Amino acid sequence: LPSDLLGLTSVRYGEAATAAETRAINQKLRNAIENEGRVARIEGFWWQFSLSERTAREPSAVSLLRISRDRNGALELNGRSWQENGSLSARYW
Repeated sequence: LPSDLLGLTSVRYGEAATAAETRAINQKLRNAIENEGRVARIEGFWWQFSLSERTAREPSAVSLLRISRDRNGALELNGRSWQENGSLSARYW
């Protein structure tokens, strides 16, 4: 996702993020999206370039994501992430 989610919010997290911290990050993003309602045009293709140091837990250097809505209006995310050497590091569906 873009680092500022169209200016809605910015989320930073470290490698030592606990499950509770990860849930809080997810909730922050969810709230920002819900507060914008259907007016926000976040649907489409997005890329993410990671400026932070790669780790075993988060090896991705670049990601390409597609955000869309299903028939009920719920957001869906699909995509892939790659490491610096070009190998696939994650798939989202």
